[in-house]
Amino acid sequence: MRFSLKKEKISTNASGSKAPQIANARLKCIYFPIRQGKENIERILESLDTEGCGVGENFENYSRVSIRRLGRLLPDARWAILPFMDFRQRKGDQSHLLKRCCLRVKCFVETDAGFNPMPSKTDLAHHSPFSIALRNFGNRPQDKEKDVDIEIHRDGKQLTPLQLEREYREWLLLMHHRYDEEIDSGEDPPVLIVNPLNKKALGISSDVIRVHQALKRKELLWKSGQKIKVLKGAYAGCYKNNVYAIIEYFLIEGFEGDSGGEARIICRPLGTENGCELSVKGGTPSLNIQDSLSLPISVIDSGKCIAINDSDWERQLEKHNQKTPSRIDLLNVKQCHWLEIDGAFPTSLTIPAGQTPPEDIVAVFRPSSFEVSKVSNYLDQKDIVKTNLDMLMKVQYRTENHRDAKHINSLRIAPSSFKGFHGLYKFPLGVKLPHLFQKAGAYTFSFSTEHSRCQNYNLTITVVPSEKVGRWQLLGDTRFPSYSVRVGSCFPPLSIACYDIYDNRMSFTSIPNLKITLGMNEYLSVDVVKMKPSLSSDKLAIVIEDVMVETNGLDSIRPNYAATLMIYIQDESTSIPLECQVTPGALHRIEVSSRLPGKQLLPGFILEQFVLEMFDVYGNHVEEGLEVQFQLDGFSIPGLIGSKHKVDNLGRIDLGGLLKVTAGYGKQVSLSILHGDKVTFKQAFQTEKRELRISSIPEHCLAGSTLENISFEVIDSKGDVDGTFHDDEKCGRFHTLVVKSESHQIDDSIRYAFKHGRCNIASLPLPQIEGPLCFKAFHSRYTELYCDVEISLVHAPNVDTDENEVQSSDGKLMLLQNSPFFKNGNVGNLLALVKYDEGLKSELCKHGERVGKLENCLKTLNCWKTDIELYMSELQDSLEPDLVNDLDCLSTKEEITKLIEGRGHSAASTLLCSIAQGHWMDVMQDVVGVVALLGTAGSIKLSRILAEYLGEDQMVAVVCKSYEVARALEQYDHNGEVDSRLGLHAEATALSKSISGRFLVVCLEDIRPYLGGVEVNDPQRKLILPAPRLLSGNYPPGFIGYAVNLVNLEHPHIDYRTESGHGLRETLFYRLFSKVQVYETREEMENARNCITHGAVSLDGGILRKNGILSLGFRNPEIYFPVQITNVSPERKKIMEQIKEKQLELRTTLQGINVASEKLDRARHKFNRKQKQFQKYLDNIDDAINDTVTPSTTPSQCTQRLGTPSKVII
Repeated sequence: MRFSLKKEKISTNASGSKAPQIANARLKCIYFPIRQGKENIERILESLDTEGCGVGENFENYSRVSIRRLGRLLPDARWAILPFMDFRQRKGDQSHLLKRCCLRVKCFVETDAGFNPMPSKTDLAHHSPFSIALRNFGNRPQDKEKDVDIEIHRDGKQLTPLQLEREYREWLLLMHHRYDEEIDSGEDPPVLIVNPLNKKALGISSDVIRVHQALKRKELLWKSGQKIKVLKGAYAGCYKNNVYAIIEYFLIEGFEGDSGGEARIICRPLGTENGCELSVKGGTPSLNIQDSLSLPISVIDSGKCIAINDSDWERQLEKHNQKTPSRIDLLNVKQCHWLEIDGAFPTSLTIPAGQTPPEDIVAVFRPSSFEVSKVSNYLDQKDIVKTNLDMLMKVQYRTENHRDAKHINSLRIAPSSFKGFHGLYKFPLGVKLPHLFQKAGAYTFSFSTEHSRCQNYNLTITVVPSEKVGRWQLLGDTRFPSYSVRVGSCFPPLSIACYDIYDNRMSFTSIPNLKITLGMNEYLSVDVVKMKPSLSSDKLAIVIEDVMVETNGLDSIRPNYAATLMIYIQDESTSIPLECQVTPGALHRIEVSSRLPGKQLLPGFILEQFVLEMFDVYGNHVEEGLEVQFQLDGFSIPGLIGSKHKVDNLGRIDLGGLLKVTAGYGKQVSLSILHGDKVTFKQAFQTEKRELRISSIPEHCLAGSTLENISFEVIDSKGDVDGTFHDDEKCGRFHTLVVKSESHQIDDSIRYAFKHGRCNIASLPLPQIEGPLCFKAFHSRYTELYCDVEISLVHAPNVDTDENEVQSSDGKLMLLQNSPFFKNGNVGNLLALVKYDEGLKSELCKHGERVGKLENCLKTLNCWKTDIELYMSELQDSLEPDLVNDLDCLSTKEEITKLIEGRGHSAASTLLCSIAQGHWMDVMQDVVGVVALLGTAGSIKLSRILAEYLGEDQMVAVVCKSYEVARALEQYDHNGEVDSRLGLHAEATALSKSISGRFLVVCLEDIRPYLGGVEVNDPQRKLILPAPRLLSGNYPPGFIGYAVNLVNLEHPHIDYRTESGHGLRETLFYRLFSKVQVYETREEMENARNCITHGAVSLDGGILRKNGILSLGFRNPEIYFPVQITNVSPERKKIMEQIKEKQLELRTTLQGINVASEKLDRARHKFNRKQKQFQKYLDNIDDAINDTVTPSTTPSQCTQRLGTPSKVII
């Protein structure tokens, strides 16, 4: 160590020379280990005494520092341990070990001339700064020491004081573990414990200890159970009093034979109950010191641990018991009165609610010698222990029904003196808790203290309800949060409790007088006579059971059926109101309140007034929403999906204007109502009778001829013609006649109109086959109106008469009776020739007239076409070219709706027509609409490609809120076939439509929604979807967005939410499109195939579906999303709409021109053919007549020359 003075502190001595500025010292520390339980330093001192060199020192006060100056020993420089070597006041890990080991070190100091000696040369100068710095080395430097700088070197390495202290500490522990032999073993086999718990409390540092019960020290045997006395000052913490204890165990660190092991004494002090515990669990021993003490074995070596006999132990135990509290007790009323304190509980431990608590409670500690049986009303200090312990009072409250106690108050106080008595604990009660005893229940007062074996004191006072009644209350039942019963049924059991003025429940001894009424309004109330009162098992409540209400006045409190049940107690002096709801009973009977039609019903007739009143068994109208099932025979209810109907808010079902007769004439029709699979009501009607009658027709007709002027008429039951059978398409009345034959070919597609009850058929061609002809004439709608007709067809008969004349078609030929033709029997052939001439001429005229009409029609259509094209050209010239080429962007929702309505055999058409005509079905409010009408697109290209991707079946799919609504759109009969009388099929029938094939229905509640989140700040609530990326990490060129986000929702559909809170975009459109991507061109879409997983479309018509499916070809869908435009002015929009109308008109005209041209070609072909046939006939008829007059010509030759008459084509 090098000591140096700071420059400003260097002074001169008396001779004028400067004092030394530098001093050096070398410190050498020698460790004297303990051997066989004895300190080596102590052995050295004993040997010096034996040799007669008495030094007058022992191990405790032995000088640990010796100093030499310039090699000469300074005999008076015998210092105590240097501060940096002293660990006796240190704390922390292994501090108890270092405290002992530091006393086994002797430090030898070599100094140079820089240190000034005393004049006697026997010690260093006490006031020299270097001497002071050396003596205090290791302490915090004082003011005098701050003038000296110290440099420390060890093994050529400079150290700081902290580094020196750390290295010294490590060296000290190393010496201990290497050389110390505290004790080798005990006198009994040890118990080995590895990794003992709580090393700090045990006072050890090793991971292995040996536990002994006997140990030999200083030639004396110490063993477990031995009573000892440890003098004060023997160890840290024992300074004021001697400690009396019992030895339990001896601990030795490390394995047997290891160096550095320490030994400890485990002992249990007098009065300690929880001593050290040695236990073995699962073959592994453990040691728990608990409240015992761990003393170093050195207390025996120092003579401060003395063994005592049993008599001394008993005497100390008796003294301890006299000073130790045994139990806690409370002073009684007389003892508190003697102290002039209002501080005692009443003698009775049961008190009524509201009693005032005492002002103070006085508690004391009783000694072990105190006998309870000898307690007196006077105080004696010997019965009160004077101690410094605090006492705690806890007050807890517990009702009879609850086991868990409720904490009210806690108070901890110190002992006090009063009237010359010490050790009194005065707890204020009345001032702190003045309303303590107002709630009924058990109040427990617990008095306890800590750090003592004193027995606690508990006192329980029971508070019962007061006798003063405060209120009556109806007790609620958690099973019945609200009282709602049906008339004729019983209320849940009603429990009534009585409370005193402090709100404590009182018990009943008997049942008081009770009366119950049901108040429905201020003018109407009924008495309840059916009830059964009783007391509860604990006598704390009156239980009223089987309370039944019977009344027919519930209609006065519709629709909420709110009423008040009044319970009167003790001659109506006290009443308890109970708000309740009394609803009508089950459906019992049904009455028709409206006037039924007096005459019989007609098909298609709608009953304008037909109200069904629904009553329960007491005559109350049933509750709103009750469902009944209809069975309709010959009736239909337009708009009713399913067979169930709900009662309205008046307890009725109003079928006025809804019940329509669908049966034909002369039929039985009926309406039945079922409730609970039981027919509750049935009403039958009869439709009026009608008959189809035909005028007289001949029984025989020539085959191939024509029936003319056939008249049919519809007559009623009186035989009068029913003029209501009048066909009028504009008024929606369709009355036509159909003629059909099963045996012969008659065109049954022709409809013959009724006019004011009659139908005339101008001509009806007859077959050319001889035999009976049967045909049926019937009404096209009412097939029960029919008549069967039978005619016998025959060939033309031979004419056998004396005189006959026939005029030919040209009026020039006359055949006489004596003509050879008649003589040869050819009159029939002549008649056939005449008839064939007339037919051929008639056909030729008919085809000529048809050609002329078609030519005129075609000319008119061509004129219209020219006018339309000219007008369109003028309109297009007033618009920009891009608008002319994008007219489809004006495809509005109304246009798409008309297109869908035009699909006459679809469910979507039926649904939209039903809405348009106001036929609201029961579930219509739960039908969202059709897919194509729920959103719009930004351009016609986008709209068409999205519609083509989905297909028309999904575009016209019906969207419903739930599966139940979807199932109600279609019903089935017992064979599993679709029942066309119910659901959407019945609605289609009522609209003169039909639904063919299957149709799609979307159930929103059953769709798994998109859970990735939506853009809340966007009014359209678009889905948050990650943009696609190519393998290079870049965004694909031409990507426009996801299809699900490119469809814009319109009001009110944008605000629609399912029960789980999801909109149409998260449910419907995510189900339809998923993550389909939209690109500008097909080429850009194909280049981005690597990042397309759910399909993609391009605006130029490309469609790429998922899982490697391509849609090729081209299709122009007619049903697509309406297009929303924002950048076209109203004037331009109007012109574009006019052009679209003209385009549609032009398209229709062109279709008409094509049809007319085709018909004209066919008509001209037929006319030319008939013309050639007629010309051939004219050329040959003269030769035929000449041959007929000539006798040599036979009839067969005449027929061959004329040819066979051709078939007439109409």
